[in-house]
Amino acid sequence: MVGLIILLRGWHTKTFAKTMLLTFFAILSVLTFRTAYRAAYINYDNAKEFLVYAHSTRDMKDVLEQIETISKRLYGDKSIKVAYDNDSLYPFWWYLRDYPNRVWYGDNITKDLRDSPVILVGSANFAKIEPLVRDDYLMYEYKRMWWPTEFYRNQTLSTIWTDLTNPAMRSALWQIWFNRDYTEYASVTGNTSLTLATWSPSDLLRMYIRKDVASQIWEYGITPQPEEPKIDPYASNTISLDPVKVISVAGQSTFSAPRGIAVAPDGSLFVADSRNHRIVHLDPTGLYLNSWGSYANVLEGPAPEGTFNEPWGVAVGPDGLVYVADTWNHRIQVFTPEGTFVRMWSEWQVQGVIDSFWGPRGIAVDTQGHVLVTDTGKQRVVVFDSQGNYLTQFGERGLAEGQLDEPVGIAVDATGKVYIADTWNNRVQVFAPNADFTIYTSVLTWEVDAWTSDSLDNKPFIALSPDGDVYITDPDLGRVIRFDSEGNFLELWGGYENEYLMGIISGIAIGQDGSVWVSDALNNTLLVFEPPAVP
Repeated sequence: MVGLIILLRGWHTKTFAKTMLLTFFAILSVLTFRTAYRAAYINYDNAKEFLVYAHSTRDMKDVLEQIETISKRLYGDKSIKVAYDNDSLYPFWWYLRDYPNRVWYGDNITKDLRDSPVILVGSANFAKIEPLVRDDYLMYEYKRMWWPTEFYRNQTLSTIWTDLTNPAMRSALWQIWFNRDYTEYASVTGNTSLTLATWSPSDLLRMYIRKDVASQIWEYGITPQPEEPKIDPYASNTISLDPVKVISVAGQSTFSAPRGIAVAPDGSLFVADSRNHRIVHLDPTGLYLNSWGSYANVLEGPAPEGTFNEPWGVAVGPDGLVYVADTWNHRIQVFTPEGTFVRMWSEWQVQGVIDSFWGPRGIAVDTQGHVLVTDTGKQRVVVFDSQGNYLTQFGERGLAEGQLDEPVGIAVDATGKVYIADTWNNRVQVFAPNADFTIYTSVLTWEVDAWTSDSLDNKPFIALSPDGDVYITDPDLGRVIRFDSEGNFLELWGGYENEYLMGIISGIAIGQDGSVWVSDALNNTLLVFEPPAVP
């Protein structure tokens, strides 16, 4: 200290200030060099560095190396056919620039993708592509993209002061700033998503390798022995069938994700035009008669009568009234065929306790006028009288008979038996009521080779023909499957092998003339089929 005083004695204030300023900038220069070095050579390909925002992970280079290895082992060059979607467009539009047979398919997933030994797909298309690849491809999952953490958002002077006065938090923030080390911060905050393996926010990519190709590449974890082909339980009577009519316009508007369809006693049809938030009334030939409805969201305030938020289900009672499952307003609404509002309900009492819907999708009305609703989000069916008075309910989440998992489509036969598309249990389940319709018991189930994804659009509907046949839709594969009343397979059409490719088909109804009406929520159309008689 004495030496420093002697050294500075005689210095002018201005000289001292300049020296301190130069010293300050020298320290900043060292820190800048260190930060730049770490950003360029230490954290250049991971999410820890704040100087880089959204960027690709190291995994994508690993994927490219694997594609190159497979291609050169199989073909001796880069001529492998590799397909990639919208999400994987970055970075593979550049990474694959030397691959002459690369295919960018966007989000248009068709059976032609099976020609590609390697398929790259981002998280937005996971559910869509799963039905296409699940039997013939091996899947490997990687992190595609990640972003720096944004816990600095929503800070206030109060939270900043609290953090700075907490020694543990102060140390944790220093480690992030100086070393890009999140260990202490994760410990202090209990955040488990701050290691590179668990990092959030991030996005995923899947690489699918066709099994007949992977069997030739020992490194991909299978022996070079061909697998036994999967037996298609519906191969015995899978037919190619084109629609005899395609309807895309109703009134002044095109359909937008149409869902449920119901046939009225006079043969006319009602369609839940989901994303137009309306109900459409068509004559038996498909000509437009009328429609009603507009958008309202109960989460944003009161949803007046006659407004909808993505209605999925529609049914017609023996009284001719139209019953609508107003899905995301969590209620049932009832109208005349002309669209005049009659009544609605969203709550009811069960033994003195208020209950309510969560995402009702399917709805049916039996010959007694009972209204049966698949309350999908609560894994049950709720039964009301025609006035909306609660009668009973059945089902709970589970795998056992009588239990349900994501019930959607529902239909009732003349005897009161209830047929339910028990979606995520991959089965049709049939319930029979007791004499006074207060207890419903599972009396029959059969498995279906369908409904294998958990996408938001994988919501099948079910319809009964006058002779008791059971028709179901398979949304992800664009198929209609027909069974008899005991669950014996009769007929299938659609899918990737069909001449006419259906998209995400949902609703289904049997016209009075025996025609089969199907709603295609992806292509925004109604389709009419005339299937041949089953021997």
